[in-house]
Amino acid sequence: MARANVIRLTLLVIFTGALTGCDFFSSDPGYFTWKLNGVEKKTYKMKILGTAILTKDLFGLDQYRLTRENIPVTLSVKNESFIVVNKKDSAHLNVQLVSGKSTLSSFPDLSNSSYAQQAFYEMFPQKSGIELFKVELAPKGLTQNGNMNRFLSLNIYMRLPDDSLLQEKKGGLPSLDRLKNEEMCIDLYNRKIKDRETTTSVILDKVNKNQNGDIVAEMDYHIVEKIVTEYEEGDFAKRRFIKRFNDANIFTEKKLKLDDDDEQKTYLCEYNGKHFFNITKGWLERVEAEQSIQMIKTDYTVKAAEIFRMKTIIIPVNEEISVMDSIDYVMSEDENDEQNKKKQARPTITEMLDPLDGGFQENIVPPKSKKIKKGNELPK
Repeated sequence: MARANVIRLTLLVIFTGALTGCDFFSSDPGYFTWKLNGVEKKTYKMKILGTAILTKDLFGLDQYRLTRENIPVTLSVKNESFIVVNKKDSAHLNVQLVSGKSTLSSFPDLSNSSYAQQAFYEMFPQKSGIELFKVELAPKGLTQNGNMNRFLSLNIYMRLPDDSLLQEKKGGLPSLDRLKNEEMCIDLYNRKIKDRETTTSVILDKVNKNQNGDIVAEMDYHIVEKIVTEYEEGDFAKRRFIKRFNDANIFTEKKLKLDDDDEQKTYLCEYNGKHFFNITKGWLERVEAEQSIQMIKTDYTVKAAEIFRMKTIIIPVNEEISVMDSIDYVMSEDENDEQNKKKQARPTITEMLDPLDGGFQENIVPPKSKKIKKGNELPK
C-alpha cells in the first residue's frame, strides 16, 4: 500500500514538473485566453440538433398565428453553421457567425402556413454563407450579446474560465461586464425581467498533450440560470380592445403591442458541456454540449415544462468559407419584392373606421371578402 502511494506521488511530481516546464506555466498569466498563435483565423463547423415548443415569450413568435387549433407547435431542427474567428491584431479578434444548411419540421405540420415558414426562416436563414453577425472577441469571450439565433448560445461556447482553474481544478466563468443583466443561457427578447440568478461551474477534468505537443485542457461546464419575468396588471379593457384589434386585423403585419406581460413566468436553463481548449495555441479544439430550458407559469402552477432542448457539436475545420455580408444579402433579394408588398397592402381596421371612431378621413374602399383556406394556411 505504501509502495503504491509512493509510485502515485512520483508520477504526480513528474507530471507536474512536465507541466510547469511548459511555456504556458512559465509565462505571464493569461493561460485561458484567445490568442490564435500561429494562424490568422480559425474556422469552426457548428452542428445543432434541437427541439423547441414555440411560444411567443421565448422565441418572439405568436403560437396562435402559427396554428389555428392553438396547439403548441413543436419545431425540430438540424442546423449547420460556421464560426470564423479572425485575428484583428495581437490583442483583438473578430467573430463571424455564418449561416449554413438547415432542415426544419414541425408538429402540427406547418409546411402550408406562410406565416410559419416566414417565422422559421427568420430563426434559421435558408441561404448558406450569409454573415449573420460580427462581434469582437475579448480574451475571455464575446464582448457583446452573440445570441442572434434562437438555438445558439455562443455566449457560453466561447467563454473561457479564469486561469486559477489550472491550480484549483474548479472555478466559474468571469463576467465580461458587457450588459447590465448579462444573458448566459436565456435571451427573452425584450421581456421585462424581475429577477435573474445565474450559477456557473467549470471543472478541470484533464490536461494532456496532443499529437503536436500542444497542451489541451478538457473542462466540464455546468450552468444554471433562473429568470423571473415581470407582471403588471395593466388596463384589462385596453387589453381586450387590443386583442380584438390584432385578431381582426388580417390585412397588415403591423400590430398593436401591450407594454405589460400577460403572466409572470419563471424560466430555468441548464447547460452541460465538455469544452476542449488548446492552451498553447489559444483556440477551442472541440465543444460537445446539451442545453435545455424549462418554463413555470407561476400564477397557477409550479410544474415545470420543458420547451427547449438541443445538442451541439463544434469542431475546427480546414474549410475556406465564402462569406456574404448583410449588405450583399439585401442586394441579392428580388428587387420586385418591395413593390409587390406595396401592391398587396390592404387598409387596416383603423383606417376603415369612421373618423369619429379614430379612422382616417380618406374615403377608403374596403377590400373584397376573402375566403379563408382550410387547414393551417393563413390569409396573405
